[in-house]
Amino acid sequence: MITEITLVYNDLKDRQTIENLNSDKGIYINYLDYESKLSKKKARLLMEDWGSKKLPFAVCLEKDKVVVAFYSEADNVINKLKEIL
Repeated sequence: MITEITLVYNDLKDRQTIENLNSDKGIYINYLDYESKLSKKKARLLMEDWGSKKLPFAVCLEKDKVVVAFYSEADNVINKLKEIL
């Protein structure tokens, strides 16, 4: 069961969509704004680790292990997260 999601985004609409969907399943969501000075470095490092070049990008974890990563290059990330939430 997914316990944590990290979403890297550059469009506030993507964040708002996920915030509105966040249910009571006990899933904690980290938001990293790629345009923000505070989180850009962390967001870039996460994307580089996973080989992602496009936004949005999401990593889903179960405890401390990655279960799945969603790439904009391959999928509609927001729609995939909607399915989980």
